[in-house]
Amino acid sequence: KGGTGKTLLTACLAHALIRSGHRVLLVDTDTSTDGLSLYLLGEQGREQIASFTAENTLRGYLDRFRDDGQASFEVRRLSRSGEGDHGVDYHILISGKALYGELDTEVHASTVSELGRESFRAAIQRLIEELHELPYDYVLLDTRGGFGFETTDVCALADGFVLVTDPDPTCLF
Repeated sequence: KGGTGKTLLTACLAHALIRSGHRVLLVDTDTSTDGLSLYLLGEQGREQIASFTAENTLRGYLDRFRDDGQASFEVRRLSRSGEGDHGVDYHILISGKALYGELDTEVHASTVSELGRESFRAAIQRLIEELHELPYDYVLLDTRGGFGFETTDVCALADGFVLVTDPDPTCLF
């Protein structure tokens, strides 16, 4: 369910792990709300997004997978260690480049819908296999809420997951 704190928990866990000396990679798999990407980019996000390429985004990865079955990505280092900032540098793969409503920066149609479940699952499986090859102690994947395949398949393919929920009837059902 949206609004339970999944993204906040992911960001705080990453921050704590990085401050503890661990190598952490953050991947925003929610191409609908882009919450983790927006949080990590922070107040200067509009200026910083210009330096990102499609290879730094999950949407770009999925687009290339859809087009030719081959995909690659490039992890991006994001400095948030300045005075008065987070105090750490993040290694990230953001959700997409159209975070601020600039629809002309990339095709804004739902790549996930265009892929369909089987192709989406194959793309995420390949991505996770490639992430295993990288020199990180932890790779944290932030998903969207709900029980759609774009959430459940990411969780099913990950090594483990944390279910974040609220103690109310809507969340329990």
